[in-house]
Amino acid sequence: MGVVPPVAKMDGTVLNGISRFVQELEQGQRVMDHLIRSASSGSRYSNAELLSLQASMYRYAQVLDLVSRIVEKGTNGLKDVLKTQV
Repeated sequence: MGVVPPVAKMDGTVLNGISRFVQELEQGQRVMDHLIRSASSGSRYSNAELLSLQASMYRYAQVLDLVSRIVEKGTNGLKDVLKTQV
């Protein structure tokens, strides 16, 4: 029976990148919640503010999509590893 080599430590930059994406996602959620509350209370926005809001929502959607893909890839990779017989 062969010896299984130890799992290599993850590079700190990878963890920092993932952490940054999750923080961006959380920040985007807070901003969207605030804007929804503000708009629901009857606040009026100028065209420039609405354009900025649209750009912010697009950026938030991109980060959300990226985090979803990362989680999906990680989950699929883990499933593949667990399916592999040793």
